[in-house]
Order: sequence, then structure tokens, then C-alpha cells
Amino acid sequence: MWRKNPDQKDLFNKEQHKKEAAYGHSFSPEFYGDVYSPEKKENPTNVADALASMGDEEWNEMAKEVFNVDGDMLDLDTVMTKILEVDTVGSLSSPVDVWIDEEGWYTVNVYDEGEENEDEFYTQEEEELI
Repeated sequence: MWRKNPDQKDLFNKEQHKKEAAYGHSFSPEFYGDVYSPEKKENPTNVADALASMGDEEWNEMAKEVFNVDGDMLDLDTVMTKILEVDTVGSLSSPVDVWIDEEGWYTVNVYDEGEENEDEFYTQEEEELI
């Protein structure tokens, strides 16, 4: 989940956010995924896929704000390294809110594997009920 500009106080309470989010990473390597073959997904199940699924506007703004580069000059490996350095998530349950920067203004959500296609497919009985 991408955060709005902190100057827009009505959209985001920075002090409240900092108090609520203070967990370090303690996940398996599968949680981070493969930065060399990410997949764009609506509900990504690993960090690499979540980064690849960011919108262009979000990616470009995050690149400028966090890394001081244009979005087209930033690669997933660099962002993943930053995420591992920041070592903070906003929640331990799905979706896990993974911080990209130290302040938590830029984040991505990682979903449990079972949630990925939760609402997309129905059994034949369920289709008949709909």
C-alpha cells in the first residue's frame, strides 16, 4: 500500500502510524520472492511480485523520494536491498505491509498464498447460486 504525501495531514497521521507499525522481518526466503523473475499480480504473494505490481506513478514517486533517481533508473534488486535494510513491516497478518523506506511512507502489501485468487474462481455449484 502506497502512502500519500505526509504534508497532506488529513490523509495520514504520521505519529499514529509510527506507533502502530514496529515489527521486524522474520519471514522465509519465499516471502521475498525472486527479483529476477517477478510477476505482476493483483494480490502478490511475495515482495518481488508486490514491487513489480506497483503502478508507474507510485514507482516513479518512490524512486525520487527514497532513492533520488528517476523510476526508469531504479531496479527491483536495489529496492529489495533497501527493504531488507529497513527491516520493518506494519502488520504480521495478511496482507503484510512491507516498508520500503524508514518512515513507512512507501509500502507494498504481501498476501497469503490462499488469498491470491480468493474471489476470482467459483465451483459450479457456487456459480449456479449466483
